Amino acid sequence: MLTTAIYALIGVKTNYYVIEKHGIVHHRFNKDYMYAYKDIIYIDEPYSARHKTMRFVTKSEHVYYLMFDHDGKIFDLAKQHADLLSSQDFSNRYPHIKL
Repeated sequence: MLTTAIYALIGVKTNYYVIEKHGIVHHRFNKDYMYAYKDIIYIDEPYSARHKTMRFVTKSEHVYYLMFDHDGKIFDLAKQHADLLSSQDFSNRYPHIKL
Protein backbone atom coordinates (compact mmCIF):
# COMPACT_ATOMS: atom_id res chain seq x y z
CA MET A 1 0.00 0.00 0.00
CA LEU A 2 2.80 2.40 0.90
CA THR A 3 4.73 1.46 -2.23
CA THR A 4 1.71 2.28 -4.39
CA ALA A 5 1.35 5.67 -2.74
CA ILE A 6 5.04 6.44 -3.31
CA TYR A 7 4.83 5.45 -6.99
CA ALA A 8 1.69 7.55 -7.44
CA LEU A 9 3.40 10.57 -5.88
CA ILE A 10 6.46 10.13 -8.10
CA GLY A 11 4.20 9.78 -11.16
CA VAL A 12 2.34 13.00 -10.36
CA LYS A 13 5.52 14.98 -9.73
CA THR A 14 7.34 13.80 -12.87
CA ASN A 15 4.44 14.06 -15.31
CA TYR A 16 3.40 17.52 -16.55
CA TYR A 17 2.47 19.53 -19.65
CA VAL A 18 4.01 22.66 -21.14
CA ILE A 19 1.76 24.66 -23.45
CA GLU A 20 3.73 26.27 -26.24
CA LYS A 21 2.79 28.39 -29.24
CA HIS A 22 2.86 25.51 -31.73
CA GLY A 23 1.87 22.56 -29.58
CA ILE A 24 1.81 20.72 -26.29
CA VAL A 25 4.92 19.26 -24.70
CA HIS A 26 4.23 16.30 -22.43
CA HIS A 27 7.09 15.76 -19.99
CA ARG A 28 6.95 12.23 -18.61
CA PHE A 29 9.71 11.09 -16.27
CA ASN A 30 12.84 11.99 -18.25
CA LYS A 31 11.33 12.13 -21.77
CA ASP A 32 9.56 14.92 -23.63
CA TYR A 33 6.81 14.22 -26.17
CA MET A 34 5.82 17.03 -28.55
CA TYR A 35 2.30 17.10 -29.98
CA ALA A 36 2.10 19.88 -32.57
CA TYR A 37 -1.33 21.37 -33.16
CA LYS A 38 -0.85 21.04 -36.94
CA ASP A 39 -0.38 17.26 -36.56
CA ILE A 40 -3.62 16.66 -34.66
CA ILE A 41 -6.34 15.64 -37.12
CA TYR A 42 -9.12 14.38 -34.84
CA ILE A 43 -10.16 14.72 -31.20
CA ASP A 44 -12.70 12.26 -29.86
CA GLU A 45 -14.83 14.75 -27.93
CA PRO A 46 -17.45 12.37 -26.45
CA TYR A 47 -14.75 10.06 -25.10
CA SER A 48 -12.67 12.99 -23.87
CA ALA A 49 -15.57 14.55 -21.97
CA ARG A 50 -16.65 11.26 -20.43
CA HIS A 51 -13.20 10.07 -19.29
CA LYS A 52 -11.49 13.44 -18.59
CA THR A 53 -8.76 12.26 -20.96
CA MET A 54 -8.16 13.81 -24.36
CA ARG A 55 -8.06 11.07 -26.99
CA PHE A 56 -6.70 12.32 -30.29
CA VAL A 57 -5.26 11.06 -33.56
CA THR A 58 -2.26 12.56 -35.35
CA LYS A 59 -1.34 12.66 -39.04
CA SER A 60 0.89 9.64 -38.48
CA GLU A 61 -2.34 7.77 -37.60
CA HIS A 62 -1.37 7.13 -33.97
CA VAL A 63 -3.90 7.45 -31.16
CA TYR A 64 -2.72 9.31 -28.04
CA TYR A 65 -4.27 9.94 -24.64
CA LEU A 66 -3.55 12.98 -22.44
CA MET A 67 -5.08 13.47 -19.02
CA PHE A 68 -6.92 16.77 -18.59
CA ASP A 69 -5.33 19.52 -16.58
CA HIS A 70 -7.42 21.13 -13.81
CA ASP A 71 -8.63 24.03 -15.97
CA GLY A 72 -9.08 22.07 -19.22
CA LYS A 73 -6.66 24.36 -21.08
CA ILE A 74 -5.04 21.58 -23.09
CA PHE A 75 -8.36 20.38 -24.50
CA ASP A 76 -9.55 23.91 -25.33
CA LEU A 77 -6.27 24.94 -26.99
CA ALA A 78 -6.09 21.77 -29.06
CA LYS A 79 -9.65 22.33 -30.29
CA GLN A 80 -8.88 25.97 -31.13
CA HIS A 81 -5.57 25.58 -32.91
CA ALA A 82 -5.77 22.17 -34.57
CA ASP A 83 -7.29 21.74 -38.02
CA LEU A 84 -9.74 19.00 -37.05
CA LEU A 85 -11.79 16.64 -39.17
CA SER A 86 -15.42 15.98 -38.36
CA SER A 87 -16.35 12.57 -37.00
CA GLN A 88 -17.85 11.50 -40.32
CA ASP A 89 -14.85 12.71 -42.38
CA PHE A 90 -12.47 10.97 -40.00
CA SER A 91 -14.26 7.62 -40.28
CA ASN A 92 -14.39 7.95 -44.08
CA ARG A 93 -10.69 8.79 -44.48
CA TYR A 94 -9.36 6.42 -41.84
CA PRO A 95 -11.69 3.40 -41.64
CA HIS A 96 -8.94 1.19 -40.21
CA ILE A 97 -8.60 3.32 -37.03
CA LYS A 98 -11.19 2.15 -34.52
CA LEU A 99 -12.04 4.55 -31.70
